[in-house]
Amino acid sequence: MNIETRSGLSGVHPIVLFVGALIAALVVSRILGQPGLPLSGAFERGIGVIGLLLGGAIVSAAAARFRDEGVDPWRGEPRLVSDGVYARSRNPMLLGLAIAYLGAAIFLDSMVSVLALIPLMLVVEREVVETEERLLEARFGERYRLYRDNVRRWF
Repeated sequence: MNIETRSGLSGVHPIVLFVGALIAALVVSRILGQPGLPLSGAFERGIGVIGLLLGGAIVSAAAARFRDEGVDPWRGEPRLVSDGVYARSRNPMLLGLAIAYLGAAIFLDSMVSVLALIPLMLVVEREVVETEERLLEARFGERYRLYRDNVRRWF
């Protein structure tokens, strides 16, 4: 496999995956008439807003590190960013998107959307993260393996 080759869902922008999954789950929720979450309205909205803000902040911090380094991950830039939020998580953008998704699902009072995050993350893990990690290891070799061994995938 050419290290520039992306297969499966790894070539799809993660925002498309998360927004698409949220919309699909909301549609299913409406069609099935599923109950909302067992939280009070104001508390639920507050938790949802916190999730959206926290997720957005994590995504922004991760994107800023790439921008500061002049790296465009969608062009296969030849640099490994491993500081800032990337020193805490190998996938801070995906983590931030997952937290924002959960915040939106809670804010929108959708139990189906909350539960849909589980299979979504399994797909993201298998089809996006594992593919990207193979590409990074092929490109950066020992440097990436050292980073991978010292920084957790998610938290």
